[in-house]
Amino acid sequence: MAYVIHITKRKSWFDKNLDITLEEWKRLLEVEPELIPSEKVEGETKDGAKVAYALKGSFLAKWNNPTTHNVVWFNYHDGIIDISDPDESTIKKAKDIASKLKAKVQGDELESY
Repeated sequence: MAYVIHITKRKSWFDKNLDITLEEWKRLLEVEPELIPSEKVEGETKDGAKVAYALKGSFLAKWNNPTTHNVVWFNYHDGIIDISDPDESTIKKAKDIASKLKAKVQGDELESY
């Protein structure tokens, strides 16, 4: 099971108030050249087959992590932004994004980053 961190304005990421609006997220993507908006998650399986799928109700952004050279997906949905299985450089990027959105980074178990 993946571990997820959340960029949120809420006291607890799973609350239903203090949303990051879609408009805020889109404005950030316009000025953040490292984040590439995408309508679907794209990748490859271990045997090299290409896969892609859309997440209903999501507005995605892809980040090519310069430290690990991995693709990281930032998944905006329901007023928060989720990132799965982050490494330290991804957490740092999430904190930078959170700062620009006047938000915070919180883990699944409500720990702060």
